[in-house]
Amino acid sequence: MKIRPKKRVLIGILLIILLGFGILNFVAASHASKFTHFKNNNLNQSYTQKNQVSFSQLILGIDLSKPLNDSIDLDFVEVDTIIGIENLEIWRLNMEPSLGVVALFHGYHATKSSLWPEALAFYRMGYSVILVDFRSSGNSTGNTCTLGYFEAEDVKSTYDYCRENYPDKNIFLYGSSMGAAAIARSVAQLKIEPEGILLQSSFPSMLSAVQQRFKMQGIPPFPSAQLVTFWGGYLNGFNAFRHNPVEYAPYITCPTLVIHGLLDDRVSYEESKHIYTQISGPKQLAVFGNSGHESILNKEEANWIYLVTNFMETHNH
Repeated sequence: MKIRPKKRVLIGILLIILLGFGILNFVAASHASKFTHFKNNNLNQSYTQKNQVSFSQLILGIDLSKPLNDSIDLDFVEVDTIIGIENLEIWRLNMEPSLGVVALFHGYHATKSSLWPEALAFYRMGYSVILVDFRSSGNSTGNTCTLGYFEAEDVKSTYDYCRENYPDKNIFLYGSSMGAAAIARSVAQLKIEPEGILLQSSFPSMLSAVQQRFKMQGIPPFPSAQLVTFWGGYLNGFNAFRHNPVEYAPYITCPTLVIHGLLDDRVSYEESKHIYTQISGPKQLAVFGNSGHESILNKEEANWIYLVTNFMETHNH
């Protein structure tokens, strides 16, 4: 039986569409795999600007090395390991006597050393401090990063460690970007109960974080971000479309300080404000006019110290 010309054209168009869809998904899966898996090499690099992305990286994604800690003077720091699904290296700065303990959690493709200025600030306030390398970062084990989803388990492991080692102390958690998202999920879904949390520059949803990454690389976010979000979750065993800090927020009942820099080019003020408005417990929004997606302490030290100290003193009963 002969195929009519019109039907032949329709079949050809359908095959082209299916081929294009398959190629698009292959590209998205490759991007998702490299976005969520770090290599054990010495590249230690990150590409975010579009003029840094080659054609092959545009098609297949960007290889990222496992991030390394910066060199820090550890004379008064105790190095320890929290044993779990992945082993987490921590730095402990013990203050005696202390007002409590603060655990700090870093952002995507970073390490605990990136929060060293904040750690020293809390230490000078009179707190013992725990700095944590998430799984796949620094000297912790693993090579998979899920932008805070499974890292929330690392937050819980650290919280349990603090309860065991500082049984009579109030526990506060500080997180930046992905670290903030991991804290939010750990409080909302893993049911940890810190005395207070400080969330800086958390993305409202994993999809929005992926969309912003594509924008910064000069790649149209639709439908690329949706496909990468799907594959990022599928390849790592979770529903990435449900990893949304703004949806965790209503289940957060402990005192919360939401921190945002108005120059942030990755998380907008409206997104931070949305998370803030959804939080159920006592809350405060601290906005910094001269800071972006970075260490706000380094840019606006006096204001950061004042607002954070006030929050800690208010809720450290």
